[in-house]
Amino acid sequence: MTAVDQHEALAPAAVRAAGAADPAGFVTTQGHVLCVPDLLATLTTEAVVHHLDLVVDLPDAVPPAELPVRVAVTALAGLLPDDAVRPADWDDREFLLKAAGRVPLTDSDRLALGDAAGWFPLIG
Repeated sequence: MTAVDQHEALAPAAVRAAGAADPAGFVTTQGHVLCVPDLLATLTTEAVVHHLDLVVDLPDAVPPAELPVRVAVTALAGLLPDDAVRPADWDDREFLLKAAGRVPLTDSDRLALGDAAGWFPLIG
């Protein structure tokens, strides 16, 4: 079974489970307990980052949809210290790629981020 086959088999089941889940409930995954909305934000973030991985060298590819990108940006920005400010010249795609460690920070990024640069990548 290929990764695409697995995704096609599991994604609809995950969507059904998410739709049936109690939004005030909790789930255990990988040794952690998460509230349902946080788990869904985590899964959305993972899907968006992997989508970006798949289309990185495909300039005409369809980008991830706006709503999942907003969820991913919010989730990753929430991992930064409260006083951290995202560089103004970063669009969401650049933020996601740098936050996920897919693209290294430049010297200019490090200067703009200050101490928050030490938090990057936010996920790996």
